[in-house]
Amino acid sequence: MCSSVSAEQSWQIDILVQSEKTPINTERVEALLSQILEFLAEKHPEIIARELSVVLCDDAYIQELNKLYRDKDYPTDVLSFSQLEGEVEVPSSALGDVVVSLRAARRQAKQYKVTLDQELNRLLIHGVLHLFGYEHENVPKETEQEMQELEDFLISNFVKA
Repeated sequence: MCSSVSAEQSWQIDILVQSEKTPINTERVEALLSQILEFLAEKHPEIIARELSVVLCDDAYIQELNKLYRDKDYPTDVLSFSQLEGEVEVPSSALGDVVVSLRAARRQAKQYKVTLDQELNRLLIHGVLHLFGYEHENVPKETEQEMQELEDFLISNFVKA
């Protein structure tokens, strides 16, 4: 588990890697997420949250969450759990949680002919965008397109090749 806050980073990012089989450079993940979060926070000044939790897990764990919270009994690639949705009486410093299946990331990396790091970056960005309120399911085409364009922009501008 990694947890850090520094003077130049206004975000607390906690990363838990549950899978021992896949070595993950959590410092690189944290650096990317910090940049993405800073960019999105500037774009959304109404969001005062400054904490993010990330869980990198296996298919069984994410399937459990998918079934419990979405009533879908199968593994998925990424889930986002916002701490800002619903009736929030006290402003929360926690933005939410992003959960990524490393096995799904590995499968999709192979399918899309990209590296595991590239696919993991895409899934993390996708999950964070959901926490900032962006949607792509059951929304107008323009809303879906807005999320996709922002995801592509963030990947192009923040992810090192």
